[in-house]
Amino acid sequence: MNRKFIFSGNYLLPVFTVAFCLHKAVHAQTNDMSFLNVGVSNFQAGKFTAAVTNLTKAIELNTNLLPAYFWQGLAKFEISDYNGAITDFDKVIESNPSPNAYILGDAYNQRGRAKFGLEDWVGAVADFNKAIELEPTFAETYYNRGLAKFHLKSFTEAVADCTKAIDLSNDPHMADIFFCRGNAEMELKDFNDAAADYRKVLKMNPDNECARTNLVIAEQALRNRQK
Repeated sequence: MNRKFIFSGNYLLPVFTVAFCLHKAVHAQTNDMSFLNVGVSNFQAGKFTAAVTNLTKAIELNTNLLPAYFWQGLAKFEISDYNGAITDFDKVIESNPSPNAYILGDAYNQRGRAKFGLEDWVGAVADFNKAIELEPTFAETYYNRGLAKFHLKSFTEAVADCTKAIDLSNDPHMADIFFCRGNAEMELKDFNDAAADYRKVLKMNPDNECARTNLVIAEQALRNRQK
């Protein structure tokens, strides 16, 4: 895709389900639960390879331990093992009985992120669609779908998804959403709105040089249009 402006927005946002957090309430923990808790602690400390090792041990001891698959999928995503992550989230999605809609929606979002990592934009959008159907309040999923649609050159839909994410979000990564929307607006030659979004990015993150460069380009395009 040839652009005169800078695109640097492949940052996907995760959703972390409350239901799959640490199981501290277990009084007499079995070995599988102990490995699960250590694996989650590893993940939260940014030790993703160690997390996979411990979560794999938990799964070997209990092949029905869905939280272990879920967190292992997250850890594999962080070490760019996207196929492995998809396999783990498949296990959560296909489990019987099925998790509740909130957790299932999160699993579809996470699998969509992994497909995005493989540049399977169509597959990612399909999973994000399902995640939104199950849990329509995840701002992160709208943004992720918008980013995938940007890669599919569905720029109007990308703008709509980013706008929905902004409406729903109190997320600290809000600047990423405005940046994505600004990039889609640039592709639509909506330079005025793009410039407004880049200004918002710079207000939140003054050191974002990509947004600064794109703002200059958008403002120059507006001046050229007025000549």
